[in-house]
Amino acid sequence: METRQRSMILGFHDVSPLEDYIALFEYNKYKVDIADSLDKMKEMLQEKQYDVCLMDGNFGSRGSQDPTSSQVIYNGFFKKRVENGKAIFRALSNSDVTVKNAQELGIPSEPKPVSESLYNQIIDFYP
Repeated sequence: METRQRSMILGFHDVSPLEDYIALFEYNKYKVDIADSLDKMKEMLQEKQYDVCLMDGNFGSRGSQDPTSSQVIYNGFFKKRVENGKAIFRALSNSDVTVKNAQELGIPSEPKPVSESLYNQIIDFYP
């Protein structure tokens, strides 16, 4: 199995609930970068290709049920690579409506927190 450091980008309104996951991802050879805004995330994605992206389904619009931000990131930077098994993308939300809205747009989405199956998929992922 490969041992190269893999890359992950996170875009969340509040990343503190993910601190334990971040430590586990780093332990499992992920370099984790954190974007503090949608604009910063776009900038970072233009500079580097990431293996994994986890983000708020409504990143940049706290409280909204509109998944446009995750649609922009998924379609613009990840869709083809996800479809080809070369990347993992997930829009996460505490709102079932936001998750449903994202899924209806074809965006891989699920409720927060990071599920055990998603965690295992990320840990076992070697693009």
